Amino acid sequence: MIERAETLRLAGEFDAAAAVFRDVLDGSDTLGAARHARALGGLGRTLADRLNDTGSALFRLGRLDQAVKRLEEALALRRGLDRVA
Repeated sequence: MIERAETLRLAGEFDAAAAVFRDVLDGSDTLGAARHARALGGLGRTLADRLNDTGSALFRLGRLDQAVKRLEEALALRRGLDRVA
């Protein structure tokens, strides 16, 4: 599913990409992912990348409030991962 969203994003289909990324990310707990980053392997970084991708797609669509929220989540997760690593 993430691959589909990435394909849509790269094709410039930002509405569709954002919808798929949202489906993947809905209900995710970024703090929980940061706490368990070692156990999750690369999943924490992958989640941060997908949050960032979603934020970028929303930004390009002009949905700035939504974009900022996702980009801030990605940044918080990355910072958490850096502390755990």
